[in-house]
Amino acid sequence: MRPVAELWRSTVEAGHRGGQRAAKRIGDFGQGLVTYALIRKGFQVACVDDIGADLIAAGRGQRYAVSVKARLFRPGSRESRVTVIETDHLRKLGVFAERFGMEPLLAQAVCLADDAAIHLFLFRAGQLGDVLPAVKNGFSIRFGPGNLAALAAHPAVDYSCWREELVAGSWFGEAVVAAPNQTRQQTGAALLLPGTS
Repeated sequence: MRPVAELWRSTVEAGHRGGQRAAKRIGDFGQGLVTYALIRKGFQVACVDDIGADLIAAGRGQRYAVSVKARLFRPGSRESRVTVIETDHLRKLGVFAERFGMEPLLAQAVCLADDAAIHLFLFRAGQLGDVLPAVKNGFSIRFGPGNLAALAAHPAVDYSCWREELVAGSWFGEAVVAAPNQTRQQTGAALLLPGTS
């Protein structure tokens, strides 16, 4: 069993060995994570990989064009925990959404390796200015502890988080999976099991 944050790190490490493919691999991981979260929330999801949008989602009486951004802060990183959603990127998402009669959503996945956590924020593109501070080329998202808590609690933000989660399962008899009704205290870690929350 490996924590999701460790899987993310191994994806990045593999990307470094592969040279310029690291950004693509991180992006693919982010798209998979957003797809998983949306499916768990009851949406149907398809990959479109077009200019402006990566996914489309339908559910709750609405269709959404979703652009996914993913960011990794490596173990021991001294980088400032911030990223910018560029205005030009939002414009492209808006054009795609308008063309197909959808509402534009921006998904930002961020892995904080030192915290062993992956955070996922979904924003309605039209409300970004109400949620995030404007900067020269767009909107700034800060991932310090206080900023994370404020964003997660904001009513205009859909938030999901994976902390110390384990991807578990029996791999040819090597691992035993805890029963779905066991709690985090009983198993020592939350498990991602089919059909559980």
